[in-house]
Amino acid sequence: MLTSDVPPILAFPGLDGTGELLRDLQQVVMQEHSLTICPLPQQGPQDYRTLVNHFDGLLQEHSRCILLAESFSGPLGILLAAQHPDRVAGVILAATFATSPEWWLTRRIPWRWMFRLPSPAILARWLLSGWDAPADHLKLLNQTIQSVPAEILAARIATVVEVDVTSELARLSCPVGVLSPQEDRLIPQQCLRIIRHARPDVQVRALAGPHLLLERDPEAAWQAIRQLIANWR
Repeated sequence: MLTSDVPPILAFPGLDGTGELLRDLQQVVMQEHSLTICPLPQQGPQDYRTLVNHFDGLLQEHSRCILLAESFSGPLGILLAAQHPDRVAGVILAATFATSPEWWLTRRIPWRWMFRLPSPAILARWLLSGWDAPADHLKLLNQTIQSVPAEILAARIATVVEVDVTSELARLSCPVGVLSPQEDRLIPQQCLRIIRHARPDVQVRALAGPHLLLERDPEAAWQAIRQLIANWR
């Protein structure tokens, strides 16, 4: 159980940006603490600097807060913490990166057109959700991705290709934690090594599970988050 003086958590979602996939985690956390899901804008530029400006007002509404940044939003969480060092008490990076994962197909696939197609269940299980993902989870995942304009998803992929926030990560004055799913087939382990190199004091929690760890096992994810926060105090 966290003490009452622990700041609220602001959660920034992965590539879809809707936050709908984080609802189960929110329900688990809200039994004992405050977690607000912060959806990404679904129109306009999607580069990280623009997104930082978009959430600037939200950060200013909180005297203190903890940032939980999943997948695509990892660099966003780092940049927000760098811009608001007096307000951010800690950053938790979940299944994410500080530099481009550099998937070999990233620059070759026409993502705007690919995102218009339904995601095959076998691909979703392999890359995102795990082979044991239930049908209702896969249905929600597909519906959520399909609800986002294809050009917005493609713009976010283009943003990922160019990102490097290792210098900002190294300069953060707040503690940093990482949730590292051990069956993550989307984000290579090299990304964690880069984070460790930039931030030798980072605390890492390795958890069994796929890339969408927060969605597939919210109880285990919350337990790890709670441990990270407790260790900071």
